[in-house]
Amino acid sequence: MAGRMSSRVWYASYGSNMCRDRLLCYIQGGKLPTMSPEAPPYPGCRDTTHPASTAMYSIPYRLYFARNSKTWHRGGICFVDHREELEEGHAHHTLSRVYDITLDQFNDIVMQENAFRRDMELTHEHYEAFCSRGFGHSHTFPVPSWYNTVVCVGQLEGRPVLTFTCSEDQHDQPRIPAAASYLGILLQGLQEADLHLDDAVAYLAARFPHANAHTIIRSAASALEEGGKNADKGDKDSSQCGTHAEEDKQEK
Repeated sequence: MAGRMSSRVWYASYGSNMCRDRLLCYIQGGKLPTMSPEAPPYPGCRDTTHPASTAMYSIPYRLYFARNSKTWHRGGICFVDHREELEEGHAHHTLSRVYDITLDQFNDIVMQENAFRRDMELTHEHYEAFCSRGFGHSHTFPVPSWYNTVVCVGQLEGRPVLTFTCSEDQHDQPRIPAAASYLGILLQGLQEADLHLDDAVAYLAARFPHANAHTIIRSAASALEEGGKNADKGDKDSSQCGTHAEEDKQEK
């Protein structure tokens, strides 16, 4: 760890990383059982410390679904279009969940989001530019990757709020609906950030590229609710397993 940067940032996730368990795959390593079988496990960050705190945060950019993600059963995944700042109160602001992490951890998450590329790392000079220039300042890495652009979407407690998306020349790509497993993780993340499930369904349906968006997302919500009931039952069934139950929780 010697010689590495300790500057802290707020990482604003508007996609699957809103779900804490999903984010921890990037921090601690591993993968979720709902990911595609073909998706490799993540190596994790070099610093595996959990985020110091988290909160809901609104981003004044449009959210959209695009690409075909190998990790999420070849369905679309989330991006934000940073070419146009939306007015305050606009209906299509993007909800995100911000995490208090180090710049080193942010760099490691960006690397893992971009096929494990080590040539995508913000320097201290980049960090200072985000601090001084604030909202809207961006840095695009000169590599052909889906999430090759880091954007400052505000400041909290004197530190930059950073997210990543594609470069401006990629925003006009075709809109692709997401797989049910991805939608479930988005809904779970929004719920963890204290959004009611019905409100989370309405939020995603308004942005989902399909004529039957509400029906599709409501189905994913029903599956999430059913899974929660099964998990509750499993907790009761395993309440007498003692140490083994605790070990299972730690491995999750």
